[in-house]
Amino acid sequence: MTNRYRLLLRRAWTMYPWRRNPLLPASYRLRYALRAALLGTLVAAIPVAVALGTTSYSHFAQDSDRQRVVLHRIDATADADASVIWGEETAVPAEWNYAGTGHTATIPANSTTHARDRVEIWVTAAGDETAPPPTRSQDIGDAVVAAISAYLAGALAVAIALWAVDRMVDRHRYRLWDQEWAALAADRRWNSR
Repeated sequence: MTNRYRLLLRRAWTMYPWRRNPLLPASYRLRYALRAALLGTLVAAIPVAVALGTTSYSHFAQDSDRQRVVLHRIDATADADASVIWGEETAVPAEWNYAGTGHTATIPANSTTHARDRVEIWVTAAGDETAPPPTRSQDIGDAVVAAISAYLAGALAVAIALWAVDRMVDRHRYRLWDQEWAALAADRRWNSR
């Protein structure tokens, strides 16, 4: 197994693009240069993805802080036992007072919630029930997903561009081969035999 890797390494070393070998076609030089550019781009994109993740986290954290100022956490009173509404998600009819106004709605709750239990909810400035603001760990998770997604999208775009250029180089190389074979076939020295 080690001999195989040595052979591959020796072959890669002898075919590197800056070598002055008249038998090494320009298409191979271009192909190696493009692969080196791809690798360099992927490495250079790591700090960009980290910066994007940091900026995204800052934005998500500020948005969460704004929501915590605008939204309010209060207790609602369950009017009945919790029931399953979709799959494993449970809800309960509840009522609450906010800013002197009474509200009623069906809110998400644990499956162990019974009538007259207190359920913590988040409400808007108008007193309507809403989703809680994201936690810091959710903000971090969203920022990591944004950074990884951007990195993978960029890597995919560069890989597709490399693949397209590689195909064009192959088509050009095949055209040159066809021309050389046609020239060889037209040469009388080879046809007379």
